[in-house]
Amino acid sequence: MTDFGGKTSIFSHPVYLFLRKFSLQDSRGGSLTTHLFIPLRRRLQCQQPTLQALLAILDGVLINYIAICLASARKKQGKDALVVGWNIHDTTRLWLEGWIASQQGWRIDVLAHSLNQLRPELFEGRTLLVWCGENRTSAQQQQLTSWQEQGHDIFPLGI
Repeated sequence: MTDFGGKTSIFSHPVYLFLRKFSLQDSRGGSLTTHLFIPLRRRLQCQQPTLQALLAILDGVLINYIAICLASARKKQGKDALVVGWNIHDTTRLWLEGWIASQQGWRIDVLAHSLNQLRPELFEGRTLLVWCGENRTSAQQQQLTSWQEQGHDIFPLGI
């Protein structure tokens, strides 16, 4: 098992304990993500090796915790959906968006890697929640609208 600051388990890592404590109180569906994790991750995204290492640690803890939350949420009633990244590079943000969607009642699975070319027909019968980054291009928006008009159960994600 990896050593997390002298601890032997990710479950005793201070960030994990913080997540566990405060996500239970996060009833507004994503305020922790919106007001803390996204701004913090932006500040850590730079070329300085120390900050890159801190971002990697934070991302690992976040993804681990979110995966546990999503598994727990699957036990509740709700509509199933697959969170898909379309032309994005930040896969941790994809997990954060999935977490927000789960807090809004969706039972979420996350496609772990972004797709350069999204083809909803490959996911026939699944509801797709698509994350295109913070700013969808007009071409992406037009394509999403076109797929919806064709009857695909597909919705954009975004804060």
